[in-house]
Amino acid sequence: MLGESLGKLDRVFLLISLVGALSFGIVMWRSDIILRYFLEKSDGQVIGHIVNVKKDARIRGSQSLMWHDAFVKEKLYEQDRLFAGFDSEILFELSNEQKLNLSANSMVILHTKNNSTLLNLQLGSVEVVVEAAKSVKFIHNDKIFEIRTVVGKGLIHINKKNEDVLNILSLESNIEVKADDKKVEVKKGEAINVQKTNIEHKALPEKIILSFPKNKSAILSQNAFEKHEGTLVDFYWQKVEGAAPYLLELSKSSDFTQLTYSKTVTSSFVTHNLQNGSYFWRVKSVPLKDLKSDIYELNVEISKPSIQEPVQLPQAKAQPEPLKPKPLKPKKSIKKVALIKAPEINLPLHKTTIVASDKKNIDPLFFNWEATPDAVMYEIQFSDDAKFKNILKIEKVLKNTFLLKKHFTNSLIYWRIRSIVEPLPSEWSEARSYEVQFSNRKQKN
Repeated sequence: MLGESLGKLDRVFLLISLVGALSFGIVMWRSDIILRYFLEKSDGQVIGHIVNVKKDARIRGSQSLMWHDAFVKEKLYEQDRLFAGFDSEILFELSNEQKLNLSANSMVILHTKNNSTLLNLQLGSVEVVVEAAKSVKFIHNDKIFEIRTVVGKGLIHINKKNEDVLNILSLESNIEVKADDKKVEVKKGEAINVQKTNIEHKALPEKIILSFPKNKSAILSQNAFEKHEGTLVDFYWQKVEGAAPYLLELSKSSDFTQLTYSKTVTSSFVTHNLQNGSYFWRVKSVPLKDLKSDIYELNVEISKPSIQEPVQLPQAKAQPEPLKPKPLKPKKSIKKVALIKAPEINLPLHKTTIVASDKKNIDPLFFNWEATPDAVMYEIQFSDDAKFKNILKIEKVLKNTFLLKKHFTNSLIYWRIRSIVEPLPSEWSEARSYEVQFSNRKQKN
């Protein structure tokens, strides 16, 4: 027996080895434990702390090559990077008591200069509560922008549209944006675009524009569903910077005294099943209380194939005379209904390869195609086979661009696109593919 052949000292050594191996495995599996409790900076200047986290919230220090899970009350230091993944958020507070909320799919880097914290928004958006008599500072294209409220405190939404443009929207009060010697006042509900060399004042639209279905549209469905009666209707509207989330409302009456459906979404479209009948629908902005759409009317008509009564044959009637053959006439040309041409794809190229270090660090993939005249929307299909027998995802967008942020578990993905020109779709584009490959090399800082 093994226990009999080992001495007492050997058994103790074996037990210690097993406990050590198990502890090492747990620590390697949750490496953030080390970062959280043993590698806290003792000599660095604390510039804030994390108040709350939701789902995939991560942080990376300036001297670290690794991201670890962010946790409540964790201290923040200069050059720290904060990242909020899909459907995630990070609420953090700076040393001057300014609170900021990092939205989903966003990243920010914290800097300091002259005892002031500077925020460098790399991706996505952040909301800032600017207290009275205080300010928040951002770095954009190596230039410092200071934002403060004119009177009282205010809520500000800041969005990184692309590498060159930073969009600043005031949600609650008038604000001032200062860069060098230039100062711009932004009223409540208005926005500005901060670019490389100038500040462009941009007022919000008077209303949200509804795109589909058109006003007083009639939607017909020839399908009778086994589990439910009705038809799926897609509702689309034009996206407004800083207006999300949106509230979609449907009612049987134009005064919306009683709602038949209501849903809050961050996207600019909703799909919902409707019974036959007449409806009124509208869209509101949740943060911007005065921003809403016109009221559109919609009629849903569901037709089922009628069941005909059996026809009884008459009794004992004379057989009809045989039909005389008619002379053949020359065939008339049959006109084919030409489908709308499929959109011409620009990006990504066919058989594109994305190289990533692991599944959590796959770069977003940008899609772009030529716009189709009079198109109300575009539909993109993703599949794991070239014949699209198994659809993994369907995306419907209003513009001729799309950014895929959340990737699939499959490494090889096929995709195609078509445009929707009311009431018919175009042909599908030729199927293209892209592949995600993982490298064993460590990410560089």
